[in-house]
Amino acid sequence: MTPEAKSIGSILHILETAAANEGHCYLQRRHLALALGELIDLTVDQASAAIDLAAASGHVVVRGEKVYLTHLDKAEQEIALAVRSLLTRGPMDN
Repeated sequence: MTPEAKSIGSILHILETAAANEGHCYLQRRHLALALGELIDLTVDQASAAIDLAAASGHVVVRGEKVYLTHLDKAEQEIALAVRSLLTRGPMDN
């Protein structure tokens, strides 16, 4: 396994665990970098670079300081659009 694959796999593991165990849709970048550094012995700068690599390869989405699993980011965006649509249309006529 390449170091890049190990880093990306570890990032996905941390985010998936946070989603499954704690209900988080994302983690703050700094929190993820610290957790990644502890898990696979990286500096914060190395962990941050690994997060950038995971984002560039489409494994995660970075929005400001928030890092999402790709499928959770997509789901959150779709829900936001659906809510906006409902609010724009107003109550449905029966």
